[in-house]
Amino acid sequence: MSDGQPSSDEPQNADPQEDDPRHGELIGWLREQNHSDEEIELIMLKVAEYDKQTTRESIFDSIDAGHFDLSKIIGEALEKPGDDAE
Repeated sequence: MSDGQPSSDEPQNADPQEDDPRHGELIGWLREQNHSDEEIELIMLKVAEYDKQTTRESIFDSIDAGHFDLSKIIGEALEKPGDDAE
């Protein structure tokens, strides 16, 4: 019986990076290089780990350089629904 939810044996696309078309291209290239599905899974996990680290470091670099408005982000994060009525 299907309730619209993926079954437990289907991969979950919780990672927004997987929506990036380059994700599929990389998997295709890894297959062309004769990597097994198990190897591709391990490689993609490592790529996601590096991607997450790079994104985090990039944001902190932007904050340090003054290119990232941290006070605006804090305000948005703490804004409660309905608070935007001015």
